[in-house]
This record gives sequence, structure tokens and C-alpha cells, in this order.
Amino acid sequence: MSDQEKEARRWAVVVLAAGYGSRLHKDIIADDSGQFIHLLGQPKALLPVGGKPLLDHWIHRFKETDGLVDLSRVYIVTNALMYPKFVKWANGVDGFATENVINDETKTYEGRLGAVGDLKLVIEKKRKEIDGFDIIVVAGDTLFLSDFELTSFLERLPEKKCGCVYYKLSDPSEVSKRGIVEVEESSGLVIKLLEKPLHNQTTSRFACPAFYALRSRVVLKHIRSFGSQIGASSDYNGEEDDKEHKSKAPPGTNPHADSIGGMMGWLVKEKKIQLRGAPLIGRFDIADLAQWKETLTHFSMVLDEHLN
Repeated sequence: MSDQEKEARRWAVVVLAAGYGSRLHKDIIADDSGQFIHLLGQPKALLPVGGKPLLDHWIHRFKETDGLVDLSRVYIVTNALMYPKFVKWANGVDGFATENVINDETKTYEGRLGAVGDLKLVIEKKRKEIDGFDIIVVAGDTLFLSDFELTSFLERLPEKKCGCVYYKLSDPSEVSKRGIVEVEESSGLVIKLLEKPLHNQTTSRFACPAFYALRSRVVLKHIRSFGSQIGASSDYNGEEDDKEHKSKAPPGTNPHADSIGGMMGWLVKEKKIQLRGAPLIGRFDIADLAQWKETLTHFSMVLDEHLN
């Protein structure tokens, strides 16, 4: 790809890191060994993995794109409690501006904005900087296996199409805990994206992590105005979904309306976008202590000295 083409197709990034890590911190407290107690209060995106904070792995991938990702337009959105920790991290990353760490001002899990709310916050706060840029959205507690090449993924993504990745679940019981995609084999286009579906809603076993490549026109035309309409038009199964997922959402509304997967599912169903999927071998999703240990095992590393 020529320098001119790269200039025309530069990407900004929004890393979603405003979660409170409730499950992880409960596991740490319950762990009898006490060896992980120093991780209490640490954001998942800054947990040590392979000798460095998880987020550093993504920064490395962004730098490897040889200009496709504009490093001055990589944004981290987090909550008020974790904000100082990310600012401290940013101060230690060469070329990363602390003003690109965005505080969503929430202080409790109950008061959180949700992933969609946080994405919209970044888009509004950084509107001038990201105007005309395509945007990668990624969850801060996710890592992909080494088969994933970001540069290749972005270069192969057709013009005007958005992108995602997917992998095959080894355990079918995980279907109701993941975003699931149904993919047209010949074209790679996503036909349907279901956020934590019931087992009778799909036969697909392809899980789609929170990683999306969004075209700027989609951001401007649909995401900035995205709201409660998802409750009426997405794949929502009413009381059955409320019971299955123990939703705290108001009865009759979509329990996943504040999730990126829920939003993307709505955009696909309403034909607002064409979403192309690329296969992965797998990924790591650090939701709890067991998953973090699994991630550490994969990278064959011990705890580093990042936490102090």
C-alpha cells in the first residue's frame, strides 16, 4: 500500500476500559493463596501479561501497522476510579499523550455509561481530531493469539465495509456468554450478530469478540445518534431473555443495548452496515482470575514488576 493510500485510510482507535472488574476482584479476594492480592483495584487492561501491561500488547500492534493506525489518535476511555492509573501508565509510554486518556466520570458499576455510552463520549469529546478517520473499537481486557495481524486485517478490509473477527467456540455452553456471528462462507459477510443469544436462537458456534473496524461514515451517521431504538429492533426475546440473562434492564427493553455487540447486531440487522468477518484461532478475555491465569500460561511468563 502506498503512503498516499495509507494517508487516505488512517485509523483512530478507541480502547474501552471503563469496566470495574467486579468478577476479577471478587475472585482475588476469595483466593486462599493471597498471591494475587496486589492486583486489587488494578484495571484489567493494565494487568501484567507476558512481562508488560496487557494494553502495551495493543500499542505494539498499532505501532506495527506502519502508519495505518495514527498513534496520536489512540484513545483510552475509563472510569473516574481507574483514570489515575491509566494516566500513570500513559506517562510511561513513549509518544502517548495523557489527554488521550478520557475519564467518563463514573464512580460505580451501577452508574456506568456502558460500552456504547463510552464510545459515544469519546466520539463527541474528540470530534475534531477524529473527523474523517475510520475507527477501531476494542475491549481493553481482550488479547488475540499470535495468528492475528492487524496490518493485514486492515489492508484486506474492502472499502465501505466494516470489519470484525471471530473464532470457533470449543465449548457450546459458552454461546450464551458471547457475541455470536452467523457468517456467509463465500463472502465472509456477517449475516447476523447476536449478543449472548439463547441456545435456540442460533446454531452458530462462531464467537465475535469486542473488536470492530468502523468506517467514519458509520460513526457519523449511525453511532453518534444510536439510542433506544435498539430495544425495538434487535434480536431480543422479551421475558425469556430477561430471565436467562438476569437482566437489570427495564422489562421489554433489550438487556444488551449498552453493549458494543448489541449495537453492532442492530446495525447489521437493520442493514445500516456491511460487516465482514475474519477468522481467528482464538482470543483471551480476562473476565476473572481463572482467565487471567490462562492468559499468563499461554504467554509463559510470571508476574512482572509493573504494579507498584
